[in-house]
Amino acid sequence: MSPLVAGLLAAGLLAVLAVALAANELTEHRMAERVKRAAIGVTPETAPRRSLASIGASMLRLLDVSGIVRFMASQQDRVQVERTLVPLGVPMTMAAPLLVAMKLLFLVAGPAAALTWYTARGGGGNILLPLLMGAAAGVLAPNMILSQLRKRRVAALNRGMADTLDLLVVCAEAGLGLESAIDRVANDLRRANPAMSLEFALLSQEMRLMPDRSSAMERFAERAEVDGLRRVAATLSQAMRYGTPLGTALRALAADERQARLIRMEEKAARLPALLVLPLILFILPPLFLVLVGPSILQLFDAIGAMQ
Repeated sequence: MSPLVAGLLAAGLLAVLAVALAANELTEHRMAERVKRAAIGVTPETAPRRSLASIGASMLRLLDVSGIVRFMASQQDRVQVERTLVPLGVPMTMAAPLLVAMKLLFLVAGPAAALTWYTARGGGGNILLPLLMGAAAGVLAPNMILSQLRKRRVAALNRGMADTLDLLVVCAEAGLGLESAIDRVANDLRRANPAMSLEFALLSQEMRLMPDRSSAMERFAERAEVDGLRRVAATLSQAMRYGTPLGTALRALAADERQARLIRMEEKAARLPALLVLPLILFILPPLFLVLVGPSILQLFDAIGAMQ
C-alpha cells in the first residue's frame, strides 16, 4: 500500500469517527429538545424553525463537546483566538470551535483545490506534491487569517487611542461617572472605531455583571493588546481604588499618549529614507541613466558605424 493511499484511508477514518461522534451528540441534543418541548406542551408543528445561525452554533457546540477542539487547538491557540474573535462579536464559547471548524474546512478545501488544479491541467506527474501543498495551505490559512485580523484590530486600537482618551477626559470633566463615561465612549466610537467601541462595550458589561469592578479592569487589561489600553485600565483602577480625580489622571494619560503617538510618527519618518533606497535603485536610477547617457551612446555607435 502506497503512503498516499494509507494517508487518505487514515484521513477518511478520522473523518468518519468525527462524523459519528457529532451525529451521536446531535441525536442526544435532539432527544433533549424533544423532551423539553413535550414538557412545556409544544408540538413539532408549533415549534419554531431553527435559523441557519442557530444550526451553525449547534454544530460548533458539537465540535467542542466531542473533544475535537481540545485535540486540534492548544490552550495558547484558544486564548489567542478568544482575544481576536471575542472583540469582533463572537461569543467566547464559540471562538475555539470556530477556529477548529475553519481548520477542518480549509484542511478539506486545500487538497480539494489542489486536486482540481491537477485534474484541470491534464494530470501527469506526481499528485502527492500538490496534495501536500494544498493540505499545508489549508492548515496554515486559518492561523494566517487570524493573524491578519489581530494586526488590523491592534492597528485600529492604536489609531483610536488619542480620540478615546480625549473623549474620556471630556466625559469626566462634564461630571459623568465612570460607567456612564465608558458607555458614552462605546456609543460614540461605534462608527468611527468599531474595535475600540467593542472593547469598551465589553468592559461596561463586565463592570455591571462582576461583583468587583477591579476584576473587570484586569480582564480589560489582559484582553487588550495595546499598551495604551493597559495604561488606561491601570489609571481607571487606581482612580476607583484610591479616589484619584478621574479627569486629572486621564488628562495626564492623554498627554502621554499624544507624545507616544508623535514618537511613533517620528520613528516611521526616520525609517522612510531606508525604505526608499530599493525603489530608488530599481525604478528611478535606470530611467535616469537611460535619459542622460542614452543619446551619447547612440551618437558613439553612429560615429563608429561611419568610420567603418
